[in-house]
Amino acid sequence: MELRQLRYFLAVVASGSFSRAAVALHMTQPPLSIAISNLEKELGVQLLTRGRHGVRPTRAGEHLEKLGTKILADIDEMGRLLRGVADGSRGRLSIAAEPIATVSVIPALLSRFTSEAPDVDIVLMESHPHDVLEHVAHRRADVGLIPTAGVAKLRELHGERLEISRWGRMPLLAVLPPHYREHPDPIDLHDLTAEHWILPIRHPRLPGIQGIMEGVWDELGLPYPDYREVSTLQTAIPLISAGLGVAVMPPYVRQVAPPDLVVRAVLQPIPPLEGAIVQRREDDPQQTVRRFLSLARSVLVDDV
Repeated sequence: MELRQLRYFLAVVASGSFSRAAVALHMTQPPLSIAISNLEKELGVQLLTRGRHGVRPTRAGEHLEKLGTKILADIDEMGRLLRGVADGSRGRLSIAAEPIATVSVIPALLSRFTSEAPDVDIVLMESHPHDVLEHVAHRRADVGLIPTAGVAKLRELHGERLEISRWGRMPLLAVLPPHYREHPDPIDLHDLTAEHWILPIRHPRLPGIQGIMEGVWDELGLPYPDYREVSTLQTAIPLISAGLGVAVMPPYVRQVAPPDLVVRAVLQPIPPLEGAIVQRREDDPQQTVRRFLSLARSVLVDDV
C-alpha cells in the first residue's frame, strides 16, 4: 500500500463520490478509480460499495478509514517534528552557566528563545565557571555561559577544544556590609585595605576576579589584603551581609542582594569582567544550538 493510495481512499470516503474526490484531488476520475481498484486487489478485500446514494465504505473499508486517518495524522505530525528539528524550533538544548549568567542574562535570554522555539526541551545546569567549561568540553552541555577576566586569555587557554566568544562586559561594584551605609559613593579602595576580602576560588586555567583585583592593588601600590575563597560570587553574599568581608561583583548583585547589603561604585578604575559563550570547537552544532547561539549573540549586550 502506498500513502498516495490511502489518501485517495480517504478522499473518496469523505466526499462519498469518485467524481467529487477527483476534483478535490485535482485529478481525473479514471486514474482515481484504478488506484482504488489496485488497493483492493493488493489488500484482498472490497473497500467501497457503489449505490444510489453514492459511494460507501464496506466494513473493511470502515476499519481502513479509522486506521488510515490515524496513520496520515501521525505522518503529518512526524513531518512537523522533523521540520522543527531542522529549523531549531524543536529538540533539546542543554546550557551550563555560572550563577552570574544564570541571574543576569539567562532569564531574559530563555524567555526570548522559548517564545520563538516553545517546543525545545531546555536543561539548565548551574556550575562553577571551570566546571561549565568541562561540561561543554565533555558533551554534558551544548553551550556554556561564564564570566571571565578576559575572553582573549580564555581563548589562549582553551581555544583548541572550545570556541569562545564574548557576550558582554560587566563592570565591578563594591559590595559591602551594612555598616558601610554612610560611606560615600563611589568608595575609595584605600578605605577597604583593612577589610577581609571574599573572592572566587582561583583556577590556573580560568582568569577571574582574583587576577583582576591583584592587578588593581599592584597598580595602586596597596598590599594584598587577607581574603577567603568561595566557590562562586553568590556564595559571598551572606558572608558580606554578616559583616565577614567585602567583595566586588557585577551589577546583577542588586537583583539578588538582601536590602541591608551596601553596593557602591569604586573610585579607582577596575577592569570589568567579560561574559563568554562557550561551545565545542569540533562540533557541527545542532540547529537548536545554532538558533540559541545566534539569538544570544544578537541580544546580549554590555554592562549586564
